[in-house]
Amino acid sequence: MQVSGSNITIPAIKLPDGTMSKSQAVDLITHQGIVVRIYVDATGKTQINPKRECYWQVCELSLPPEHSEQVQQGVVAQSSSSERMITRGSSASDTITLASGESVGRVGFSWHPYAHPDDYSEVKGILKWIANHGPKSGDTYNIEIITTINEPNMISQIVPLDLTTTKITTFPAPV
Repeated sequence: MQVSGSNITIPAIKLPDGTMSKSQAVDLITHQGIVVRIYVDATGKTQINPKRECYWQVCELSLPPEHSEQVQQGVVAQSSSSERMITRGSSASDTITLASGESVGRVGFSWHPYAHPDDYSEVKGILKWIANHGPKSGDTYNIEIITTINEPNMISQIVPLDLTTTKITTFPAPV
C-alpha cells in the first residue's frame, strides 16, 4: 500500500473467482474527521465504509478533521476618522499637526462645512483661508482627520490532508 498526500493506493489482489483486481488510488479528502475503513468487494472495487458485505478489509484509519490556518496575503489600507477642534488664528492660515498616515477631511461642522477650494486650500496640514470665507480670528471650528493605516490582509487557507502522518492499520489479504 502506498500513501501520497490525501491518496492511498490499494494494491492489486487475487479475487475469489481467481482474477486479479486492479491497483486503485482512493482520495480520502472528503472523509476528514471520521474513521475510514477501506474494503475491496468481490468484484475488485474499493469501498469506503460500506453498508454491505465485502471480500477484504484492506485498512482502517482515523482521519484528522479539516483545519485551516491564517495566512497573510498582502496588506489593505484601512481608514478611520476622528475630529479635532481648532481655534482660528490671526494669520491667513492655520497649521494642523498631522501624524504619519493622517490627512485633513471635512473642515467645519457637519451642519456648516467649509467648501474646498472655495473657502480654503489645504497642503500638508496647512489650511490657507481664502478672503473672508472662513471662520473669524478666535472662532473655534471642527476638522475631520482621516487616518489611514496598512493592516495585514489575512485569509483562511485549508491545510491539505497528509496521510503520511496518519496511523494506518492494515489487514493481510485473504489467501
